[in-house]
Amino acid sequence: MKIFIALFEDTLRAQPYVYTYTDVISRMHPDVTFGAMQGDFWTDKIFEYDIVHIMWPNCFTGAVNKGGDFAKRLQEIKEHHIAIVVTCHNLQPHANVTDSVSAACYDFAYRNCDVMIHLGETSKKLVEKTYSQARHVVIPHHVYDEVYTQMPTREESIKALHLRDDKTYILAFGVFRSEKERDLIRKAARQLRKENVEFLAPSFYMLSWSPRIIGRNSLRRIVTLGKHYLRYPNIKVAGKRCSDEELLWYYGASKIAFIQRTDILNSGNVPLGYLMGKVVVGPKIGNIAELLQAYGNPTFDPTDTDSVINAIRQALRLADGNKGIENREKAIKEITSSKIAQMHYQLYSEIIRKYAE
Repeated sequence: MKIFIALFEDTLRAQPYVYTYTDVISRMHPDVTFGAMQGDFWTDKIFEYDIVHIMWPNCFTGAVNKGGDFAKRLQEIKEHHIAIVVTCHNLQPHANVTDSVSAACYDFAYRNCDVMIHLGETSKKLVEKTYSQARHVVIPHHVYDEVYTQMPTREESIKALHLRDDKTYILAFGVFRSEKERDLIRKAARQLRKENVEFLAPSFYMLSWSPRIIGRNSLRRIVTLGKHYLRYPNIKVAGKRCSDEELLWYYGASKIAFIQRTDILNSGNVPLGYLMGKVVVGPKIGNIAELLQAYGNPTFDPTDTDSVINAIRQALRLADGNKGIENREKAIKEITSSKIAQMHYQLYSEIIRKYAE
């Protein structure tokens, strides 16, 4: 069984969502081989695969801009009786990716796929009539239990991050994609400032610190960050992406995890928070709401500040009990990498059997 995984980079190691389940499949089923070289997609090498699995359709944007005809290529693949699978991470490109080519890639992939994998029932119900040519299945987002195996204590994490021990920390992890997401944190931080609460938002702003590469835009960001600390001293910013070790410290130091998205379908930070033994609070939108509610975690309306604050306070109360531990135990039971890998393997096998008929 040969499966081509379409990614932004020519390696499965580029995305933990992918390599965590493909590693398990390769280990448990040696008959399966995976490829990810984008160049193969545009040559006859692609016809050696049994399945083409597209993760993010706009990974082909560059090739389309260079004259490659994405829609035509998908049809050629189908004519060679190769199944096209798409995982619906997003219904369309993120708000910060607005070019028409990216949107077209999503449309081409979704309209030409044979199978669409959803991370929740919500997105399945949203699009199964629109893309009725495809078989729609749900395979939940897994936890990265094979990546993060040991968690530091709060004391170790506070020390490593040089934080104060007398504060209550709320983690807002991941890159902030818009001012709406920053405003969500700003408004919450302002209201909770007198309650000894601080937000850890390491990637709130992304900054370049090397004197050799600081340009006008980076200097402007540094000035912005200085002004930010004057107005919002209880939002701690690192200005960079975090290593896996730093990620563990941030979760270790935090009492709850906060999903700052305002317009999104899925978030891997929900199952990640569960794995870390945290209560997770997030927006009542898309598959995020479905996953939060299934585990009994608070949700909020991202357009209503009172709703956000009430959900945070509820999450903090739940964190005083055993809710974080319950989240972890349920996630480890239901959505480990091995369980989700097996669901992918079974689906791949079913697809190949169908095409062999």
